[in-house]
Amino acid sequence: MISDSATHSLDRLFTGIVTHHLEALTDSSCSMQAIQETAEAGEREFALITLSSSAFKCLGIFHFNDSQAARRQFNRMSSVALDRFGQQAFRDAFLEFCNMCYGSLNRELVAYFPHLGMSTPYFLPRDCLPFITELNPGFSRHYRIRLKPDLLLQASLHLCDFGTVDFTARTADSTEETGELELF
Repeated sequence: MISDSATHSLDRLFTGIVTHHLEALTDSSCSMQAIQETAEAGEREFALITLSSSAFKCLGIFHFNDSQAARRQFNRMSSVALDRFGQQAFRDAFLEFCNMCYGSLNRELVAYFPHLGMSTPYFLPRDCLPFITELNPGFSRHYRIRLKPDLLLQASLHLCDFGTVDFTARTADSTEETGELELF
């Protein structure tokens, strides 16, 4: 059973985390809104990453947009010139973005579910998407993400419950900075 508070909290956390990381990585403004379906997503692949506990499995699906606009935005994560930012570097940057988003979500959820495991993000072909329903998610939400000036991305969040999932996430907008090394 998934409570309304848990779905509201998960939606708010995911939306805040994804927009925060996209804006920080690309120096572009970003908006994210829930949509009915991702049927219009024409990407051939998607990235999948999961968080798991004894009570749930949370799947994050990020549709891989292999366009010049996406390449330009995700190139900002690297120190490589755009003309030398090859396909593998682009795919790696996209997976690292997924990893950062779910790492942040993991840090938020561990306060409510202390034993969480996180997978490594990986690509799957689009024909695998229908099999997500076989996991019988109790909560699913699809999102359209607009990154200024000209990039449109899509993501989906699915929560498969094996027990009671009930929590209310803190409301403070305090996405902590991570990934930086401190030297003493």
